[in-house]
Amino acid sequence: MLHAMPKIKFGERYTIYSTSQRGTVEKHAELKGADLIGIKIKAPFAIPDEIYILPMETVLATKGTGVVTSVPSDSPDDYATFMELLFWLVKVDADC
Repeated sequence: MLHAMPKIKFGERYTIYSTSQRGTVEKHAELKGADLIGIKIKAPFAIPDEIYILPMETVLATKGTGVVTSVPSDSPDDYATFMELLFWLVKVDADC
C-alpha cells in the first residue's frame, strides 16, 4: 500500500534518505555546494555512469533543493552553460 506524501510547499527543502535502521543517520561530512563542483560521481541510470558536478548560475539554492539535472540536448540554457564550461576548460588547459 502506498502512503500519501505530504504536499511540499514552494521553497521548502527536504532530504529523503533511507537507512537500514529507522531513525538512524550517520553524518560523514558537512560540505558547501561549491565544494562539490568538479568532482566525478556515480549515476547508475545515466550513460555514461560517471558524471561531473558542474555549476549553473540560473539555479537558485533558495528555491527547492538547488540541485537539477542538466540536459544540453534539450535545454538552451543547459547547452549555453555546457559550451561556456567547455570554453573555460579549453582556455585553462591552454594556459597550463
